[in-house]
Amino acid sequence: MRLRQAAGAGPDHVWRTVREEMSRLLAGHRVERVVLERAEKPPEQSVGDKFRRIIPLTR
Repeated sequence: MRLRQAAGAGPDHVWRTVREEMSRLLAGHRVERVVLERAEKPPEQSVGDKFRRIIPLTR
């Protein structure tokens, strides 16, 4: 996953939180055999000037 955190947010904390929430979401849908990897590169725009986004879940 390519992540961009808000100013002042710790990258390690953001990654742990995203990984935990995504793992919980996938498990809730009984999705197995998925490996979540942290990318070193930041998000980038596609040819159509769009980012691929994941919409945050509300608690």
